Amino acid sequence: MKYFFVGDITEAEKKELFHAMKRDEELKKKFAEWQNTLAVLRASEQQGDILYATYKLKDWKKGKRQERYNRFLWQPAGNLAETE
Repeated sequence: MKYFFVGDITEAEKKELFHAMKRDEELKKKFAEWQNTLAVLRASEQQGDILYATYKLKDWKKGKRQERYNRFLWQPAGNLAETE
């Protein structure tokens, strides 16, 4: 499965998110929904016109750790990066 990240996210933050998803089924499901939406938009080549919002995972994360998750998804296409 491929994950899409935006901005200046670090490798440590990616690992933290992966570990959080292993522990939290709701977070994993929501992240998968976002991934599917991104894949569709990328395939249709419309993402540059559509994407510019930040999703906050405050329903799952609290305090300072939450702030790091806020940077993950939905930025203009030029800022997307892929990782396995």
